[in-house]
Amino acid sequence: MWFFPTQGKTVSRWSVSVAILLLFCVVAVASTLLLSRPDTQGRTGSGRRARLVSSLWGSGSSDSGEVDVAYFIQVSATNLPLLPRLIKVLHHPRNVYAVHCDRKMDAAAIAPVESAIRANAAYAKNVRFMKREVVTYRGISMVLNVLSAMETLLAASTSWAYFINISASDYPLVAPIEQRRLLASPGVADAQANFASVSVPPKWVAHVAAQRIGKIFVDTALAFEANDTRIIATRQPNPAFELASWTPHKSEAWMVLHRSYVEHVVRSPAARRLLVAFGMSIEASEHFFVTLLANTARFRRSLVANPLRLVVWYHRGVTARQHPFWLDDRQANASATVDGSADGYVFADRLASTPAWFARKFRVPDSPLLDALDRTHSGIQLPADVGEADAVAAASARVRDAFAAALAKSRASAAAWEARRAAAAAAGVLPDKIDRTPLDPEVEGGGGEAHVQGSGTAGVAADAAAADAR
Repeated sequence: MWFFPTQGKTVSRWSVSVAILLLFCVVAVASTLLLSRPDTQGRTGSGRRARLVSSLWGSGSSDSGEVDVAYFIQVSATNLPLLPRLIKVLHHPRNVYAVHCDRKMDAAAIAPVESAIRANAAYAKNVRFMKREVVTYRGISMVLNVLSAMETLLAASTSWAYFINISASDYPLVAPIEQRRLLASPGVADAQANFASVSVPPKWVAHVAAQRIGKIFVDTALAFEANDTRIIATRQPNPAFELASWTPHKSEAWMVLHRSYVEHVVRSPAARRLLVAFGMSIEASEHFFVTLLANTARFRRSLVANPLRLVVWYHRGVTARQHPFWLDDRQANASATVDGSADGYVFADRLASTPAWFARKFRVPDSPLLDALDRTHSGIQLPADVGEADAVAAASARVRDAFAAALAKSRASAAAWEARRAAAAAAGVLPDKIDRTPLDPEVEGGGGEAHVQGSGTAGVAADAAAADAR
């Protein structure tokens, strides 16, 4: 029985029932008003959308189950206008960012963009502008620029676990906190996994490598002449390539690399020697990093043959040449529209269905397409309605499923490689050249090869025993 003191008397059961009924009605009406109230943009369902988005990537206040990431952003004159938005959508207080503006760029054009970024207090601790270097497109100076960024980021923070290189023409399709969590998932950071595309078939790669590495090309940036960025083809054979014990590989220039491999790239003797071998080649950025990785047993086991990028080279029977298609190209009366206008985006369908983490290349700053991707794919912006929120949920599931499949495929590929090497060892012969790892610390420089290299501690012991036997 409920009792309320009223002038020393007890309130009747009927009065209490009426009071409770009135209270219930007030609460019900208030709840209805709150639930139906539009958000600041005049939309309904914002609470559901916010909860859905929060469940996908969290509030960002907790670092549990996440790893820190280091991003390297290469900027050229053509994509400088896209830089401010890119940093904004990629920024996380625990990540670190190195930005490089090509020395060929007009300083007057860079100054206002750089000043605005530096003036943002949120970026003060973890966004760094590198000293400007001359970079030759397709030259070895592109590799040297990446190495400079790796050194900068290693010195900037000891906490990050992954390095991701992008250009300002790239755009994220996965929110930065979701990237942090995926890279922290089992079998990734703990396995020191590295993500890069690996071109096949081997005969085609060998043909391309013979043209690019087998001939001597000179990058004029090596002459330290201001803004001289040319590639001089000598047509002379490169003896280092002809005599190489390592097998060349090809990938896109865009990678997601574990810190352990980044440290190996900038500090190991094998990396320095391979860098010299590639110093007089063309398109070295598509060969150097993956060749070092695939010719070193420790890192070959960690290779996931997926760069996590969407790059469109083929469209409607047309092959792009030196540069991929622009993803924000518009076409009148396109079947897929993003912003509801008559002129749709040609690649909207591909962008809507891809499980990639990044897409490239874009050239229009702050376009309706980028806004739509933020609301319907990554959820970086709050979805406009429940339909867009559902699209974010579907994209998140697609990304996670594809990521898990890539990891599983990587494990199967590594197991098959180990089996081939074990079979060769049992037969008392060297494995095929493409399966050898002559850049291992135990054999680098000598052209030798450990017959069997297992995974984990046992693998290290087997490698050491094989080296001692030689």
